[in-house]
Amino acid sequence: MEEHQRISADRVTRKRGKSTTMAVVSSPVEKVDNNVSKAEMERKNLHDHHLNAVKLTLEAAEKKWNDKTVSQTERFMIRAQEILLIKQERTTPVAFVPSGLSMDEDQKTFSRIEEEVRKYTPLCARISSFKCPNVKIAFQTICNELNSPSSTTPRALRDEIHTNSDSIKMVAILVEKAEYFKKNVFPQLLQLLSSVDLPYLFIVGVSHCIGNFDRFIPSNCNTAFVYSSFETVSTTQRLNQVLYNILDPDLGPFTLDGEVVKFLCRHYQSQHASIQRLFQAYRICLLEHYRKPESVLCRVPYPESSAVEDDTLAKVSQLSGIPNGKKMTKTINECWVHIAHWNFVIRIICFIKSSLRAVAPEDLFKDLYISCSTGLFFETAEEEIESPYKRFLTDIRNLPKSGLKKVICKLSWDLGLEESKHDPYQGLIHSMGEAYFLHTKVREIIDTVEKLNDDLERLDEQEIQLAENPNPPVETKFKIKKGIGRNDLKQASGWKYTDIQLMERIKIKSCSQPVNALRDAFISFIENLVKTYLKPFPSLLKGVYHKAYIFDDVLTLKSLFSPDPFSYVTNSLMLPSEILNCKCCEDVSTDSNIPSLPDTSIVFKLLREQTNKKVDLNILYQAFLSILETDEVSARGRKSIRQKKLDPNVCLLRFRQSVAELQFSGVLKRSRTKPDEITKLTWQ
Repeated sequence: MEEHQRISADRVTRKRGKSTTMAVVSSPVEKVDNNVSKAEMERKNLHDHHLNAVKLTLEAAEKKWNDKTVSQTERFMIRAQEILLIKQERTTPVAFVPSGLSMDEDQKTFSRIEEEVRKYTPLCARISSFKCPNVKIAFQTICNELNSPSSTTPRALRDEIHTNSDSIKMVAILVEKAEYFKKNVFPQLLQLLSSVDLPYLFIVGVSHCIGNFDRFIPSNCNTAFVYSSFETVSTTQRLNQVLYNILDPDLGPFTLDGEVVKFLCRHYQSQHASIQRLFQAYRICLLEHYRKPESVLCRVPYPESSAVEDDTLAKVSQLSGIPNGKKMTKTINECWVHIAHWNFVIRIICFIKSSLRAVAPEDLFKDLYISCSTGLFFETAEEEIESPYKRFLTDIRNLPKSGLKKVICKLSWDLGLEESKHDPYQGLIHSMGEAYFLHTKVREIIDTVEKLNDDLERLDEQEIQLAENPNPPVETKFKIKKGIGRNDLKQASGWKYTDIQLMERIKIKSCSQPVNALRDAFISFIENLVKTYLKPFPSLLKGVYHKAYIFDDVLTLKSLFSPDPFSYVTNSLMLPSEILNCKCCEDVSTDSNIPSLPDTSIVFKLLREQTNKKVDLNILYQAFLSILETDEVSARGRKSIRQKKLDPNVCLLRFRQSVAELQFSGVLKRSRTKPDEITKLTWQ
């Protein structure tokens, strides 16, 4: 027992309901040679580099959202100032801020709003529904925020504000989570404050967009409330934008599987739409991925060169079971290229779908990423006729000329080809990185898009020429009629079309044929991309290379965020050696009981042997005492069992402590009528 007490609990971590011991870097046992420590340091550097890139991306997104809120606050303050100055009757401007965010992020948003409000007026008070259960406490909080703690009535507050301030333009009241006030608290507060002649304005935070804000406004009040609503970024749009940014291949080759992304989305919704908690879950994915030895290969290598040094490859080969580590370099480069192509092609498909549906690419990227990585994009559902991929191609085939032109131009713009016509690759090299752009086939894909764009421009020029010259001379008629069959001309002549009508018919057919050819080329371009690069993750990479680049361990995330406590308690009590990391209990099975096991584990195993639901403590104690008094000794190579004397008081104390610990863990409960009887509990 003394050995179990000396073991530190700091080295214990949980995984999938079991307990595993992490390697301590400073321990001389784990640090076998320089190669292991060097590989661990490389994995740590890769993890830190990717984590910092994700942090910067999230900070940029939060800054963008806050800037939008601040700009709307500025516009509201200017409008409220005009209303309070121009209106002769008593008017109170009210602005509602629909956020739907978690409490921490909502407080950050209101801190930025308060910063902006104080630029226009120093008289600003901020209250929260969670800290103000009634009108009295809410009013006193406003008085304290306005530096008038001695005021107890609205008139006293007005007199003190007039005494301390020379000119009063506005008195701003900021309210967080207004719908969480108790019934009629917020309307009564508005009625109380509006009973005196002070230029109040209110900025009220609500969790979601409400169609009718009248339920927050008191009906019997002598003040006219003019209210408006901020246009904030919804929680779904925030999630789509964050996933679009953190799954960007520019951050690194680390890739999440579609099932993991689906789990992160569910976790985001269950955690009150908190971006910070989503980031913590993504960080756990990074930690779990770079904990594996194969993750040292998850970097941006260059073809025809070594991805990592040979000694590191040899160590990874030894840990992963690949025969020769030196032959891994070429395969590593090929795997990295597959990941780069997959990420680039899925964004091209996303850009095209966003043009077809006239929505932002961020709103479609999440579902498209999940369906393509899992293979659902190419499968036909039970109640549907064709797969999403077939429907996608059908939508492109049904596009008119104007729609096709819009899609191709939008694709060129999204890829950055329209920003710098003189050097279209410069922006892409700057955004993607030289290795990502120059050592893959991304340039060939972009060249094809440029060729389609050039064909579209030539088609526009041909249209302009036909529009400027509707009646070409007779000798040029057959040049324009190129591609139209002889039977069509005979049929047109038989119908006795006039010359102008015939030329209009020829113009339509001569223009439609290049459009059809351009549409067929565009569809062929998409089909080649999908067939060559856009494969589901299970068939994209295999074996150790799949583990090196793609994180798909959903079971670990579920065990961490939705753990099974009974399974963990049971496994810990049945196999305590995995937690305690002691050598004396390593060979003990789940059914055997030896004195070196912890007392709680011994009692738990004895309790499981009882067939009845109710167990007598006296019988259980005698079995516990018989195990403690047995001792296994070795003499001349043979094992024998002997009895040893123990203090009965100490044994009884240890037994009672074990029973109390099991009762605290929810394994059993004591009987209220019979003190010597316990009942086994079954977890549902």
